[in-house]
Amino acid sequence: MIRVKSRITTVPGIGSRRSCAPGNAAPHVGEAVAQRWPACDTPGAAYTGAMPMSRTATGVLLGAALAFSTVPAAGDDKPKEPAKAASPCTRIVGVVVDRAGKAIGQSQVEIRDHRDSIPSNHPRPLVTGPDGRFTYDGLDASERYRVRATARGFAWGTTEPTTPRVEELKIMLAPAKSLAGRVLDAEAKPLANVEVALRLVEASPAPQATTDPDGKFVISPVGETSGELVAIWRECVDHVCNRKVVVRRPAVSAKDDGLTVAFTKGLVIAGTSVAADGKWVRRIGVQAIPIARATLKGASTDDWCAARFADDGSFRIEGLEKGRYRLVQWSGDANSWSGPAAAEVKGTVEVEAGTTDVVLKLVQPR
Repeated sequence: MIRVKSRITTVPGIGSRRSCAPGNAAPHVGEAVAQRWPACDTPGAAYTGAMPMSRTATGVLLGAALAFSTVPAAGDDKPKEPAKAASPCTRIVGVVVDRAGKAIGQSQVEIRDHRDSIPSNHPRPLVTGPDGRFTYDGLDASERYRVRATARGFAWGTTEPTTPRVEELKIMLAPAKSLAGRVLDAEAKPLANVEVALRLVEASPAPQATTDPDGKFVISPVGETSGELVAIWRECVDHVCNRKVVVRRPAVSAKDDGLTVAFTKGLVIAGTSVAADGKWVRRIGVQAIPIARATLKGASTDDWCAARFADDGSFRIEGLEKGRYRLVQWSGDANSWSGPAAAEVKGTVEVEAGTTDVVLKLVQPR
């Protein structure tokens, strides 16, 4: 036999038809709820709040939200069953709003993990409804995700990296702005067909533009946050590139509208290559990546100065800043062609900018 003690806490504002924990009846006005239902309402989550007791010893109906505790009578020493642990949260929910807090419908939302990779179960961006809300289910409870969003007339916005959680995320978008500028060569002449991108944490892909015959470009949309400006010029003939020169400028934003980007001769890394079969391999080359960036996980290996091997196996990488670089394989073909005679750079080669006697060994790929 047990004696029942009731502990009732009234929650103001609970209506007669408001939903409660899954499977429990909705409480009526004046009835009590002792504890909220699971923090993360995911399939299979265990309800750890107080379970309802339909009647007291006197037969009065208390309702689905009654919180109670049992006190064993004399001689009744049966142990209580431990509460079931809630399942880990695997959901991220949120809303996209403007600066005034108004929901932005038709927003494009995407999610990335800590490696900046798209989860396999969410390969495509979501599009919000009129209420600006989005939901991602089936996530890894221990993974840290970043959610990005954009909409017509707005710049990209993002959240800080977060694990799946109960709190609703809010992504606030700023009005879209543009960044205009001009690109010049080492002789201060306009440089056409230069790819210019502003790498922003919140933007995917990075907003970019290509310079016109006057070397001018306009990048949009961009917001008020700053990022790394990357300008890439390729010297290509018939889709085969002989060299690539890259200029990078940190902390650039829309406030720098009207900036000038200049390509200078810079430092050089040059040398020759030795093929395993004695034949020089065309359509491949070598790329110089700063050591600090080459060792970063997930770092880009494309946007760096590079040169294709000449017929005699020589190469010359120009436009480098002072520092130490790692030399890696580069496809000199704009279409990433790889023929049967393709080769690979053997091992890891690190040199200082200004070195002109590098010898690279090439091997046949397995």
